[in-house]
Amino acid sequence: YEQARISMPSGDNRTLMMSSISASMRRLGLAAKNYLPQLTVSNSPGKRLAAVCILQMDFDPNYITWLANRLYEEPAFCGYQAASVLSTRMALVGTQEKTEIINAVKNAKQVMTDRNTPTDPGRDALIDSILASS
Repeated sequence: YEQARISMPSGDNRTLMMSSISASMRRLGLAAKNYLPQLTVSNSPGKRLAAVCILQMDFDPNYITWLANRLYEEPAFCGYQAASVLSTRMALVGTQEKTEIINAVKNAKQVMTDRNTPTDPGRDALIDSILASS
């Protein structure tokens, strides 16, 4: 993931490559679940993406805020993956967890605004979809 981000120009080909890499990570997600705590605090963007992919396969509500923070702490691709985890989760949970997700995403969106985070149509559409559920 990190090598693709560095060596390829931004665009469809890089996105396809990173999508393929994240799909491979998801296939290993359940086997790597025990490494989630270490991956979430790693300095490596690729390891943090691996954590997002694990949560796509086996969601843990303890990571809602961490996922929401990916929306502004990571490049758009990882932010999109994190938003997709939270968006998918919205359809599966009760009111309390939905409220927690919405609040975490609201806070993240405010930080994005404050930091003037570059827009990304896919990620931003997922964020708007989550917030429309409130």
